[in-house]
Amino acid sequence: MGLEQRCRRSGRLVGRGAWAQGRALEGVVVEAQGKEVIVDLGRERGLEGPAVVQVYRRVEVKHPITRKLVVDRFPIGAMLLDEVGSALSISTRWGELTQQPKVGDFVVYEPPRPLRTPEPAPAPTPTPLPLDAETTTNPALAALEETFQGTLGRPVTERIARWEAYLREHPASPHIEEVGAELTWLRDLLAQERETVAQQRRDATLHAAASIPRAVGVDEPLELVIAVTEPERVEAMRVLWRRRGEVAYQTTAMTPAGALYWRANLPADAPGALEGFIEAVRSDGRLEAVAGAAAAPHTITVEDRARTPEHTWGRSRATLLAELVDFKSGDLDDHYLRLESEFRYTTGLELLHAVRVGAGIFNGAGASLRTLERGGPSRELDVLYGTLAGDLAFGRYVGLGTTLLLGNLGGEEGRALTDTAGLRLELRLGDADGTQLVLGAAATQGIGNEAWITFRLDAIERVPMEASVVVTNLPVGEDAGVSLNYGAGWEVTGWLALMARVGWNARTINHFGPTLGAGAVLTW
Repeated sequence: MGLEQRCRRSGRLVGRGAWAQGRALEGVVVEAQGKEVIVDLGRERGLEGPAVVQVYRRVEVKHPITRKLVVDRFPIGAMLLDEVGSALSISTRWGELTQQPKVGDFVVYEPPRPLRTPEPAPAPTPTPLPLDAETTTNPALAALEETFQGTLGRPVTERIARWEAYLREHPASPHIEEVGAELTWLRDLLAQERETVAQQRRDATLHAAASIPRAVGVDEPLELVIAVTEPERVEAMRVLWRRRGEVAYQTTAMTPAGALYWRANLPADAPGALEGFIEAVRSDGRLEAVAGAAAAPHTITVEDRARTPEHTWGRSRATLLAELVDFKSGDLDDHYLRLESEFRYTTGLELLHAVRVGAGIFNGAGASLRTLERGGPSRELDVLYGTLAGDLAFGRYVGLGTTLLLGNLGGEEGRALTDTAGLRLELRLGDADGTQLVLGAAATQGIGNEAWITFRLDAIERVPMEASVVVTNLPVGEDAGVSLNYGAGWEVTGWLALMARVGWNARTINHFGPTLGAGAVLTW
């Protein structure tokens, strides 16, 4: 039987006469589910379209003296009936009500008043108290009536508190027995409400969030972590897992870690795939799958990464670098500018760790200190060059990089280009992509020589840093000088990092200048 048929059978549907006479229309909420509230008022009752109705909460209590059932109602706000049918209307705009509407609530529609001056309404007649006039002369009875009126429409806990306060204030009241019966009934009602809430909570599923890796390497730690928001409802946690192809699950107990977390480690000692799910042993003795299920388990791939490098992210890297190194002081001209770009590809092979190709521009001007101090001319150099390099790995923490440089060397206007070549060697001690110490040396025909020590630190997340000491006679291969440099980077995203470098250079105590550098690294 539909809602409209049920309402017709109940006899609540009447004609338009009441509305035509200007009287209020009264109905009830017959269904309240989700965002829709349905009431038994419609066009047959006199509603012509969307209408605003007042909503009242029905309250039933037993009077502690007369033991009669007292029915009252209290306003909880107004709502709009935005869909009006022949017998039923629907409201989806009840958010301004002070309480959520429910079945049995009263709704009242006040029709528009006629446009005329209303006659004065007669003075309201006071509603007599449920008890006789004795309440005006008996303080205990008056307090009883005041307490009763104060409990109407209040929560059960507040009603109990008010009656308990009455017993404390009037221990000799002749109505102790009636009030005690009222308290017993209210306490039973409260116990039923709490048991209903507790049962709903016991029936509700656990809220949990799990951290389960998708892949790990052989012999790498394989840890599962899960957090539950209601730890008091959990007696134990366990992981049921199996290797792909097996039928039966193995069980590993999880260990509590703090108030909310549970942890467990699974063996990742052989390549393949592990399947499994996490199950909670609830405090009521029931079992509940909280991450995955037997029919839909999580899958973790165990990879032999030493022999089969499956991960390709981060293998390719492009670096752009600009550096100005200045040794001059005063009007002396002793500096060079180096612009370099390089592409590196990590092979994943045991010996040949990476290959690199690059190109650069070197522009410098300088002379020997004796020439510069006498005011002699500086020699200018311009070099266009390309590089080819390979990085060898002797274990995880030792590597050797070799770079071959080939280019064209030019200078003053009118001077013919000549070929030039160079060699660079770098010994790495430390992680190839982490903290390391690098010892290097380079020699380039017609330009000069360099030797350096660089310490690269990767201890702060997303902020790589390095410090270096360089001994060089660039740009023209004359007197040696020392450069002290510091650089830092910022990983803007997973594929872009920006770098900056500053330093101080000196050939003598009176012959010095700064270093400024910037760069970017793209990784994919």
